[in-house]
Amino acid sequence: MNSKTRNNFPLVKEKSIEFREYQVKIALQCSKRNSLVVLPTGLGKTIIMILTISKILESEKINQKIVILAPTKPLINQHYKLVKKTLKVDEDMLIEITGKVSPEKRAKIFRNHEILFYTPQTLRNDLLQERYNLKNVQLLVFDEAHHALGDHSYCIISDIFAKQNPSGLILALTASPGASKKRIHELCKNLHVPLENIIFRLRNDVDVKNYIQPLDIIKIGVNLTELMDDSISVLNSILEERLKYLNQIGFLKVQGNDKLYNNVFRKDLLLVKKELTQKLKENFDKTTIYRAISINAQALILFHMLDLIEQQGLDVFLDYLKIMFKDSIKKSASKAIKALASDYRLRIILTRLNDYKNISENFLIHPKFNVMKEIIINNLLKNKDSKILVFVKFRNSVQNIMNKLKNIPLIRPARFVGQATKNNEDKGLTQNMQLKILNGFKSGKYNVLISTNVGEEGLDIAECDIVIFYDVLTSEIRYIQRKGRTARQRSGKVFILYSKNTRDEVYLKILDNKTKKMFINLKNKKLINNTEEKNTQTHKVRINLETFIDERKKENKITVNENLVIISNDFPNKLMLESFFRKHKFQVKISGKGAMIKIHDRHIIKLLTPALNDIRNFLNNLKNEINQLLTIRESLILLLDISRNKGYIEVEKILRMFIQDNFSSNKIKFFTINILAELKFILERLLFTFK
Repeated sequence: MNSKTRNNFPLVKEKSIEFREYQVKIALQCSKRNSLVVLPTGLGKTIIMILTISKILESEKINQKIVILAPTKPLINQHYKLVKKTLKVDEDMLIEITGKVSPEKRAKIFRNHEILFYTPQTLRNDLLQERYNLKNVQLLVFDEAHHALGDHSYCIISDIFAKQNPSGLILALTASPGASKKRIHELCKNLHVPLENIIFRLRNDVDVKNYIQPLDIIKIGVNLTELMDDSISVLNSILEERLKYLNQIGFLKVQGNDKLYNNVFRKDLLLVKKELTQKLKENFDKTTIYRAISINAQALILFHMLDLIEQQGLDVFLDYLKIMFKDSIKKSASKAIKALASDYRLRIILTRLNDYKNISENFLIHPKFNVMKEIIINNLLKNKDSKILVFVKFRNSVQNIMNKLKNIPLIRPARFVGQATKNNEDKGLTQNMQLKILNGFKSGKYNVLISTNVGEEGLDIAECDIVIFYDVLTSEIRYIQRKGRTARQRSGKVFILYSKNTRDEVYLKILDNKTKKMFINLKNKKLINNTEEKNTQTHKVRINLETFIDERKKENKITVNENLVIISNDFPNKLMLESFFRKHKFQVKISGKGAMIKIHDRHIIKLLTPALNDIRNFLNNLKNEINQLLTIRESLILLLDISRNKGYIEVEKILRMFIQDNFSSNKIKFFTINILAELKFILERLLFTFK
């Protein structure tokens, strides 16, 4: 890159980065419009962020700010260090903000700093509580932007930013936006990035291929042992009985003479579980439903057992069986666990595996382990400084593999898991412990890191020569994140281990198809643009509330021809509510007082915040207000805020009696709500639309 290009970025420190033509081109585009940058790991998404920030800072607008978001504290710290290292900025103007900083201090820090680094939950909470706004933020960066789906903090922050600062810029970065057109469409919509502003590069693109390191992907299949096949056969017999029952009562709807366990997947049982839960709310034979729920739960547990054998080995499966039988005698044990523990066939498996273990643990080890061990040893013999990252699906397998590898010469393994502690044998790692292990991996103290999905993104893991997938994934996003841990600065290899003639082979095909589909959809913008935007939001409304609204509409003969919502200025978290209603195609106004949400000017949700020591005056005023509202024949829903009232149980009791004594039940409904939980009650249960 010539000196002229460097001069175009005067705020970048000398020799702090390597200028690449494609990065400069992308950064210049991102400095002018909201953009989603999709780039394979190792091609420098963060450098594009640095160059974009540099261009924004050149404007020297008064009190301008730049906010950088990332999912984890370690990743935020990496971005902070990178900006500090590469840009000519006053270090006193840079600051990391996490939830450990008190809300009062965060507001002051925001006002007094120029470049701020946040975890998304912290910024979301501050914006919802209106501690400050984003009107002076010129650039908002979303790293690992593929998280911006559903109710994720990224979505809320993006909506608030778009409202408060329509001229501000959004830069979203990811290596993997997802395979489907629908997902890519939703991601762009949530981040306020026009579909035509997706900027992406593939590994074989002309302007990036010279910077790509060779990456070999090697798939190795193993045959299961005879003992594994025998155990699987017994489990399939038990599973088949459960699936037949669910099929006979009409919840699976599988036809044909083939074994059901060959045609049913876990996702099918999860859908059955959802359907059964819904049936409980309806006028249905509850005895049959409860039995079906237990049978379905047993089938899901059996699926998990099969996964353990096929993917992890009989040793891990045996440990699971022992825990299940131990838990089954507890009073708190579920009916599903008790039913399976009483099955003599599982007890026979338990006894048999214990016998084999007493002879030699090698009988129970998955054949994949020996393949993995050979890969690791051969690589370390060729290069004693190699770094190898092993991804494992289950945490108990991490410990299991760790115990087997640590006694092998050449191998210096480290266990890398999340912060949650499962039990005394499976303790979580604090962030400080995680960082200590990662530093040990970088320095060479450890040469093999055995990790759960916590190592996929958001942590500064050293360059790896080899990444081993001990399990097969079906998520193209996680696949891309994992294999991106190698072939950054030098060539790398990815080994995917799988079990032949099992679901692993199906999962591999699904993974290949999803990955290819993602690249096809990114290449063909027309496919994305032609995607019909469908309102797929499911409104979770209480049955009695839904019925109440319908009855009031009929009674008042309301014809709804406008989607208008008015949120009063004193309603808590009104910015979040405004964003939420706009997503559901409402026109929204912020106006008036009274802690109310008014829908179509006819239906009201009113928030109540009474104090127990002033309840009499409160009730007198409330009665007058309700009578005024009901004279215009409104559907009225009263919400008692229980988050700030220590005596809310007594207050709730008084209010319920007050409403029953003074008003007709078909005119008014009363619920409790926890406002501090981000109005989840409203969003999940009280939202309703009138078409």
